[in-house]
Amino acid sequence: MKYLTVFTAVAFILFHSCKKEDIEGTEVVRAVEVTANNNGEDWLGYSTAGQNVFVQDGRIDIPIDVANEAGFWRERLYFFKIPNEIGRYDLVETDVRTIDSLSGASYYTLQGDGDVGGDSYVTVKGIVENYVEITKIEGKELWGTFQVAFIKNPIFTPQDPAAPDTVIFTNGELHTIIIE
Repeated sequence: MKYLTVFTAVAFILFHSCKKEDIEGTEVVRAVEVTANNNGEDWLGYSTAGQNVFVQDGRIDIPIDVANEAGFWRERLYFFKIPNEIGRYDLVETDVRTIDSLSGASYYTLQGDGDVGGDSYVTVKGIVENYVEITKIEGKELWGTFQVAFIKNPIFTPQDPAAPDTVIFTNGELHTIIIE
């Protein structure tokens, strides 16, 4: 009971120490919609972007998340090390942490309440041309198109037997906001 009283007191103090003026002037960034066809079906995700912390030469990472009706993450399409300038960038099989100038992509699913890994996919050549094209930049917002194909990562044990072996994104319409 003593610990519960101490915990309640500390929580009360912390909760009441936050004032409205502490957050005035801060910018709230909302994720924006990204659309594509995923294996021929309409697909909708939400994105914000940020600086790639491994390369740090102005390249950005663009995660695109999908949640279920309960709000739990179910998928992530992830473009990384994309130059923050207008142009078309081929996506090759590389790692987000490798310090190089190669742009890449990954795709994975999530299970449970969104914190348990599902199936992992890697890019594959020869099905579609794998690319991200940045077509417009205004301030911190950028727009573009993409298409990319993935196969299940052979290194990891499949988690969902019903998940497709190949995932193909086509007709992708990208819009994101870069967070600093």
